[in-house]
Amino acid sequence: MRRTFIMALLASAGCITVPVTETLKPGQQEVSATFGGPMIALPGGGPTIALPSITAEYRQGGGERWDWNVGTHLLPPVFGALGGHLGASYQLSEQSGRRPRLLVTNRLYVFSNHLDDRKPADSRGVWLNNELTLTGSWTHGRATYYASLMEHLDLGMPGLLLTPALGAKLRRNKWTYYVEYRWFGANADNSKAVLAWAGIADLGAQGLGLGISRQFGGK
Repeated sequence: MRRTFIMALLASAGCITVPVTETLKPGQQEVSATFGGPMIALPGGGPTIALPSITAEYRQGGGERWDWNVGTHLLPPVFGALGGHLGASYQLSEQSGRRPRLLVTNRLYVFSNHLDDRKPADSRGVWLNNELTLTGSWTHGRATYYASLMEHLDLGMPGLLLTPALGAKLRRNKWTYYVEYRWFGANADNSKAVLAWAGIADLGAQGLGLGISRQFGGK
């Protein structure tokens, strides 16, 4: 569980993507960038900051209820790794009064450090993580509010790793801005972790994310 927790935080779970709160229609495309991640206390009594993970993503409508996405992660190359993801979202239901719009999103993350010649050959490899997300969203005017629950599955060492999230989006014409709070690995014990994650009662790591997206095509 410890390896699953640490790796998921630093890789897929720590790379926040713009949440899908409504699928794109055929002919619509979206490009987005996000910044932020799990919060960690700096050594020597320093401040608690969010890891500066940066993710770029492209999303395109595939049908009336589904779309697909592909993205890359800009922080891992600093540590000798390359990472990207591919996924899709499906809208289960429409918003109706107080009943939220429901969506399910799945992203497969792939990371590799094979190009890092600073590491011994036997320590290089490929790491896969699957992120399954259930999201409920409510749109009122230009604002959308949402709540999500994610499960991160390390395909090399399966285990349950849950991450709840709350956030809001604000749309202005074709641009959308968002802010999100996450409790990464809310069911994982961090008391013996090497890094000082800012969890709750020695569980997981709290995190913040900011994002911006631009939509093209469609009406």
